[in-house]
Amino acid sequence: MAARDGCAGLLRSARNDSFSSCRFHRLLGEWLAFELQAVDRLQPIHTAQMLSYLKLGGFRLGLLLNFNVLHMRNGIKRVLNGY
Repeated sequence: MAARDGCAGLLRSARNDSFSSCRFHRLLGEWLAFELQAVDRLQPIHTAQMLSYLKLGGFRLGLLLNFNVLHMRNGIKRVLNGY
């Protein structure tokens, strides 16, 4: 529980346009979080991790961006928090 609370605090501080140490992304405004990856392919664990970040921060939309692709359109995955 303490780790979760610590991560939530970092997410709140990330809203001030700073990086968090939750090995995560940036926040754009109050509604979009994104995580940068450079992996062969996005795995289900990446989606689950992003969904956890969205739930912790109370965000609705997240983008997983994988830069290890030939065309960037193939490296974008949208994740919705269906709370």
